[in-house]
Amino acid sequence: MTRGREQKLREEVEAANQQLRENAAQAEDLATTRERNRVAREIHDGVGHYLTVVKTQLDAAIALMPVQPDARSKP
Repeated sequence: MTRGREQKLREEVEAANQQLRENAAQAEDLATTRERNRVAREIHDGVGHYLTVVKTQLDAAIALMPVQPDARSKP
């Protein structure tokens, strides 16, 4: 094998390794982004459910107040 061919093959291998490192970094970034999105969805769903429950309870309390003003809890 000639020195020129050997040098060219080394450069090709080096370029391929660099591309692999870049692809691995992109894959890691993508995995991080996906996990952040999953956590954000879980938080959004949990808070949304909680706020719906609170709103329903407030609506029920408002509806009962004129009918049963003394039904509130006493300290």
